[in-house]
Amino acid sequence: MDMKKQNGFTLIELVVVIVILGILSVTAAPKFLNFSDDARLSAAKGTKGALSDAVQHVHLYWQLHGGNAEVADMPNLHDGSYNINSSGFPVEAGDNKESGHTAIQAPNENMCGRLWNNLLNHSPPLDHSGLGNGAAGSPKTYYYTVDGGMFKVSGATGGVCQYSMVAKDSIKIEYNSNTGLVSLIN
Repeated sequence: MDMKKQNGFTLIELVVVIVILGILSVTAAPKFLNFSDDARLSAAKGTKGALSDAVQHVHLYWQLHGGNAEVADMPNLHDGSYNINSSGFPVEAGDNKESGHTAIQAPNENMCGRLWNNLLNHSPPLDHSGLGNGAAGSPKTYYYTVDGGMFKVSGATGGVCQYSMVAKDSIKIEYNSNTGLVSLIN
């Protein structure tokens, strides 16, 4: 009679394999969960670079066209609706619509939103933010609101526009209209 010996895993071997797999999953899981944060930070870095390039483009255009003072509605620069301060950096834009601005001042939240939209051509878009603008007792008008945006205007103080990432509020891009510096805060 020929008896075949059956080989298999013992219960102890199976438990050891399960324990090893558990340890590996506990140590590897945070790395995989961190990919979304890395992706958000990469997107913010790319957006910061695009915004910085656009600001420098406006500044260079201002310099090339005799820039030595404030300019309301810089002609022939994109849609012509850029207001530029005496340092040559944009403080307002008509959001790709029309010119007609005259006051050169430190940007408020609406101005920061319109500036973002015009400099980046609405890409990435902004989400609801700020109070908008409207006459007393009338509904507010959101100049720069785009539903489901990647960033939102989170503040405007002393010529500095701050944009926060919608998915992770701690990731911010700041644009200083006094110096032209665009920086990433994480």
